[in-house]
Amino acid sequence: MWVASEVRVVVRIFAIYDMTPTDEQLDPYITLHLSCPGGEDVVKRCDELSPVAPGSDFMSVYWETEILTTLPGSGNLAIKLWRKASAVSGFLGGKDTELGSLVLDLEDRQLALAQREFRIGTNQHRLNGLVSPPEIISVVRPSPADLAGEHGEKVFKAELMRKEKAKGLQMNIKPRRSPNPAAPIEYRDLMVVQVPGCPEQKMGTLKFCTEIMDPKELYQPLKLTRALKRVHIKISVKEVNNIDVFRDNGLRNDVRIKGNLVARNWFGYQLPPQSRATDTHKWAHRRATFDFVWHFVVDYPVGAASLKVSMVDVSTFRGERQIYRPEVFPMDALLSAFSAGPDNVSFGENLVFTAWPDDYSEHAKYINGMGCFRLACYRLGKCLSCCIPGCCRRNANVPRPKPAKLSLMISMAKVADDYVLQSEVEKPPEEPEGRVNWTTGFRSPGTLAKAVIGNANIDSCQYLMGTLCCIICVLILIVVLYFVFTLISQYESN
Repeated sequence: MWVASEVRVVVRIFAIYDMTPTDEQLDPYITLHLSCPGGEDVVKRCDELSPVAPGSDFMSVYWETEILTTLPGSGNLAIKLWRKASAVSGFLGGKDTELGSLVLDLEDRQLALAQREFRIGTNQHRLNGLVSPPEIISVVRPSPADLAGEHGEKVFKAELMRKEKAKGLQMNIKPRRSPNPAAPIEYRDLMVVQVPGCPEQKMGTLKFCTEIMDPKELYQPLKLTRALKRVHIKISVKEVNNIDVFRDNGLRNDVRIKGNLVARNWFGYQLPPQSRATDTHKWAHRRATFDFVWHFVVDYPVGAASLKVSMVDVSTFRGERQIYRPEVFPMDALLSAFSAGPDNVSFGENLVFTAWPDDYSEHAKYINGMGCFRLACYRLGKCLSCCIPGCCRRNANVPRPKPAKLSLMISMAKVADDYVLQSEVEKPPEEPEGRVNWTTGFRSPGTLAKAVIGNANIDSCQYLMGTLCCIICVLILIVVLYFVFTLISQYESN
């Protein structure tokens, strides 16, 4: 016979996944409603939830609560997710909106728990693993002479204060049974009826667990806080080599490196991004130098951390345009390894850009880096070749750019919890080597002219001048031959 008894129901809600994205920010809260036939219903509410950003499909909760009830006898436990009405809507009489819910049958869960305990109690192998040895274990505490160091003496004095003098220095450990295995973590769909009379629709997946225990059993609430350690990350952006994508026809870019550190804390909340950028290397060809330093501060542990690095071309009239597709450098594994290591660590890292930018047209990939003269010849040849189906360039494979390598020097250091950055970026004290500016024209006018005009345009000018010289030579030769043959014909006629 199933006898009614008082129990403690502990519910832990961790997170909600695969939520239906919305265009507006959500201000959510969660309620637990336990129906008790013949008694007063129990309602619990959690308002300490962070707002959900527009378009987000994840919400971190980490909420624990307990309910004292009688089983069998209580009804179902309903978990509901609500959206608070806005201030204007509430003033006009608007109500909170139910976003999703699920129902748990506590009687079925208690019956399954009793069956599991019965199986454990009738299995000799499991009993041997759950029960300590039957005899009493006696442990003699060490004397002060056996404890070395200041820490050991403090521990010994604390033990002496707790013990009763009549029991001496002997500690007896009685046999006892280990606690039952923890309840498993469950994943259940949150359902909602969008239109009355229509079937339920899934709006997300709830991650949670429930435990049913004796109210006299020792219970400690789950601690969902963790000590954070602050880490100072210093990233030195050295140089970029082997650039093969050019936004100008002169085989040049005004290069700037941008970094965006994105992280989630261990609860899953999105932390504010930290954006940094270098100065601009104007008229860069295959190589761009910076010697720029970025500073970041991260509180570890983190759920995820990554550095998104972009290489852009800066133009006064056209704005910033991607040179290569941005690359993502994961940082969470480095932070995890660093947390258990020394207080300071430095290492070099090469980040490779390999793909065309998303806004780069397919036609531009064929003419990338061509000068004016070569570009005109290419387009003329393409128009002529398209007249012949077998020679059309549209049948050719799209070329891939050569990879560009960005050299970084990363340093990480453990700092105090109240550490604050003095500056987010650190400029080099002197102009990096390899840059060309207007002052270069006084020292080397040719170098400045080549940088401003562009290598490809210089080559195009050379091709054009060579072609013009050949044409002029041919014309001079034709004129000379004309006069020679004219003189010969006049001499023969006389």
